[in-house]
Amino acid sequence: MKKFFGKLLLITAAVVLCAFGFVACRKGVVIETGGGGDDNTHLQKLAAVDGSSIKVDYDISTFAIGWDAVENAEFYALTVNGFKTSVGATSVDMRTQIGFTLPLDGTFRMTLVAKAEGYADSDQTTITYNAEGYALKSPEIKSFKSNVLEWNAVSGATAYLLKINGTPVSDGSDGYIHATKFDLSDYRTQNIIGLELSAVGDDVYFKSSAALALKVSFAENRLCMLPITEYVLENSVLKWEAVGGATEYRVVDINYNVTRVEQTSYDMSDKNLVIGVFPVSESAVIGDAVTENLNIKYLDGEGTESSPYLIKTPFDLRAIDYYELLYGKTRKNRYRIENDIDYDTVAALDEESNIYMLTQPFYGVLDGNGKTLSGIRVRYDGGYWALFDNIVNGATVKNVKFDGANIVNELQNKDYPLNAAIATVANKNFGTITGVTVSHAEYSAAGGAVCGIALHNYGTVGNCTVSGKFTQADTGLYSQACYEMAGVVVENYGTVSGNRVTQLTLSGDVSASEIWESGELKGYSYYNNARTAAGIVAVNRPSGTVSDNSYTSLTMSNMLNYYKGAGAYEFGGIVAYNAGTVVKGSASFGSFTWSTSTADGKKLSVPITHTISTAVGWQASDGEVGETTDFRGTVCGKSDGTVR
Repeated sequence: MKKFFGKLLLITAAVVLCAFGFVACRKGVVIETGGGGDDNTHLQKLAAVDGSSIKVDYDISTFAIGWDAVENAEFYALTVNGFKTSVGATSVDMRTQIGFTLPLDGTFRMTLVAKAEGYADSDQTTITYNAEGYALKSPEIKSFKSNVLEWNAVSGATAYLLKINGTPVSDGSDGYIHATKFDLSDYRTQNIIGLELSAVGDDVYFKSSAALALKVSFAENRLCMLPITEYVLENSVLKWEAVGGATEYRVVDINYNVTRVEQTSYDMSDKNLVIGVFPVSESAVIGDAVTENLNIKYLDGEGTESSPYLIKTPFDLRAIDYYELLYGKTRKNRYRIENDIDYDTVAALDEESNIYMLTQPFYGVLDGNGKTLSGIRVRYDGGYWALFDNIVNGATVKNVKFDGANIVNELQNKDYPLNAAIATVANKNFGTITGVTVSHAEYSAAGGAVCGIALHNYGTVGNCTVSGKFTQADTGLYSQACYEMAGVVVENYGTVSGNRVTQLTLSGDVSASEIWESGELKGYSYYNNARTAAGIVAVNRPSGTVSDNSYTSLTMSNMLNYYKGAGAYEFGGIVAYNAGTVVKGSASFGSFTWSTSTADGKKLSVPITHTISTAVGWQASDGEVGETTDFRGTVCGKSDGTVR
């Protein structure tokens, strides 16, 4: 039987020498010596009991106190909380030998004095000690047959606490079970019940065990453990009570990844949020807890219009994914940001980022409440990044501000860049994005698209404001120069209306493509790598409508120029390429400056800069695209649709 040392109570750490003796303290125990001897000063005085040698051991069968022998001592006067006795040995079982009852708080004061015939009594040694009591083992299920649950007796238990669906049942009048089995036949009509069973101690020497939580299936004549249902959330750490009979716990996150842990806590600061924790059984009779979605309370509020889920911290924002996974398809969850959130206070996560992308389809309503998310930092390799992966039809994101976001796709190989793309709010929007402000944004992609609000819009983007600098990083093959940039939306199939760009710079990079002849590198052909850019929408598809949008200052630098007359590229104040409908409306246009720093495969010592004034770009009347073609316009670079 494994023994447990009691928890010792430290009162002081001082060592005091005086005429009467000394006080010596060690961690967890207070030891005092001095006083208590007799007045026979003419006799040799026994040494005091060495306080550091006093040990208290307790387990299921004993509660013993022992100490090192004192030379010439014949017995010891022992006083415990006023109870006095003599002990002829150097140990005593407090429970079985002297019938000592441990106080409810486990704290007691014990004094020892060494005694012998012909010697003066020693100074007394006193310790103050705190014992937690021995924790009983949880009951072990022996069998489940013919609706009868039977378990092995637990040594030290006075009874068993059995709860069925949270309600205690009893075979007596005290609310406990005194046998080691219980007939569950009366509960068969419920088919499945929850059951908790624990061993009950005397709360003095024996503490009641952790509950063994089970699910009983009568139809399958089967037992399995129950998932954890009560949690404590401290910052980003999820904590729970130990479950009797569990060897470990399966922690399942929102992507149904499983992590096994032995401890009763899980830190989610750099991991996905958890949908549930499921005990793993140590018994062959009991199955592991079955994975299911549980209602963990991550956010204050009820998710309704009158009581929305409240978002106060960066961790809270991540909880949107959890609630959308559980309830998004069956109800419209409501969320409200309660205060400004500074992401500079968040420790870096994977790839030096401090925010997670919300990957679950968003069905709800997020009201930014005019609050600001500042200091967002994202570093990633390939793919795309936006706060929401997919805003579905009927969902809304509104009235939120993003300030100083810095998002970078790290270029791993300039000749083979991954199809990186960046937006602030959504990768795909089928719902409504309105009243969003993106200011001082700095985004850089390598081989993809960059914009301020949504990469692909099938719904509505309206009344948003964008400022900042969007960049295409260096890429190494001319054929890769096909990347789009826009202030608001890259590709539009829906409606983009009433948006405004203030100070926005869209910038490409100078790239070099190798020139090889007969297997020999002859040099490089230089070009700018951004070919399609616009203040509002890069590409407006036939079903798309872009109306009443404006810009104050729009600057495009390092834009791809014609390459030996073989290509034409679109640049627009509102739309770069239009196949749908563009309505200027009453919106005002400010300055639009365009420049390129390469021409005919060479770098230019002085960039070619133009102030764009033509409303819609044009090409030769015969329809041929050539060096006279100019697809640059204050409204549209090129239009195969309607502009009015």
